[in-house]
Amino acid sequence: MPSLPKPTKKDRLRLKRNEHEALVAYRAEQVAMAIFRDNDQCAMHYFLYGKNRRREEVHHVHGRGKTANSYREHHTHLLCLCKECHDKVKAIYIPGGSANMGWVETLLHRANSEPINPEYRSSEL
Repeated sequence: MPSLPKPTKKDRLRLKRNEHEALVAYRAEQVAMAIFRDNDQCAMHYFLYGKNRRREEVHHVHGRGKTANSYREHHTHLLCLCKECHDKVKAIYIPGGSANMGWVETLLHRANSEPINPEYRSSEL
């Protein structure tokens, strides 16, 4: 059975560029949905401190995905945070994992089950 010829370098680069563009587009769409869910507020300030504070960054709770449609890039795995809270959350990540990450996952679960924006409905998205 004859094998297929190896793709040319130009074809491989085009494929890689297309995959990257798909990832960037998917990531932007999911970030927009997370911002809508959290009503452009810092989820940590809203749920833990009962205060409204504007979001400055979006945090990937389980790290960034390498491909479009990765569960890590889905908006249900993203948290809107202010810079101060994002620095606190990033500080608990240590190589090899951390037992302290449980409270961040609890916060993420709460953000998904009790969205800040009353117009958000995950079943529609």
